[in-house]
Amino acid sequence: MQIRLLLSLMLIVMLNACTDEPDLIQFSVSIKNSTDKTFEIRCFSQGKLQVQKSLSQGEAKNICTYTSEFFIGLAGCQKDSVVVEFNNSKGYIDIRLGNNLNEYRFLDNKSIFIQGNGFQNVGNEYEFSITQQDFENAFELPK
Repeated sequence: MQIRLLLSLMLIVMLNACTDEPDLIQFSVSIKNSTDKTFEIRCFSQGKLQVQKSLSQGEAKNICTYTSEFFIGLAGCQKDSVVVEFNNSKGYIDIRLGNNLNEYRFLDNKSIFIQGNGFQNVGNEYEFSITQQDFENAFELPK
């Protein structure tokens, strides 16, 4: 009887100790140029340039792909800042942490680092759109 009770307790402990593996999904992050101007995007990690791409009108380019339980914007790609610069030296600087203190950030809480404003999901491929309004509201970037 004691052995049966001991085995039952061990089985209960073992079953409670087991964890479910998270469902990992592959996400792709792209930038789309929805303006009538060309711009350049530069992604950095700890001050080092990781990605540099030029986007023409209507063009979309993949910035990165990562695997996670849920979509977390560009934050899932090990990047900490992004510069979007139009050929008139205006644009945006988007920072992963402390973006509220950043005077060059997108308007209306739009950020490439978080899900929401600016992203469209097309089958786990998330597209961040830079719009004509973004171009018109862009800031003179520091040199």
